[in-house]
Amino acid sequence: MPSSANQYSFIGCPKCKYTTLKCDYCGKEFERLKSDLNDSKSGLHFCSKECGNRYKNDLVKNTINSSDYRRNAFEHYEHKCAICGYDEDERVLEVHHIDENRQNNHIDNLIILCPICHKKLTLHLYTLNELKNI
Repeated sequence: MPSSANQYSFIGCPKCKYTTLKCDYCGKEFERLKSDLNDSKSGLHFCSKECGNRYKNDLVKNTINSSDYRRNAFEHYEHKCAICGYDEDERVLEVHHIDENRQNNHIDNLIILCPICHKKLTLHLYTLNELKNI
């Protein structure tokens, strides 16, 4: 038997060295070496590099740099107040963080408002639902 054959032999069952995981992007089941599980900095596991890249691209599309949230809100929504419809001069329109967390710049957390509607919300005089019903 050649000496190179020893480098391919396993000690114990090779199946026991693997664990079954579910891809955090597509949900497909796949096997990964148990020793490689700690290599993920995020704690997420993907069945392929393609799924990992798709996950990262989706994350980038939905997360907006804090300095760009105004530009991105204006790219995504109509240039008018979402409550009263003011659209005479878009330069005075403001972008409101619905959950009031300025670090959360996800496009679903942003809304374009006129200064008056924005002030009413930030002073907690009204809720977003109450203003939409007025």
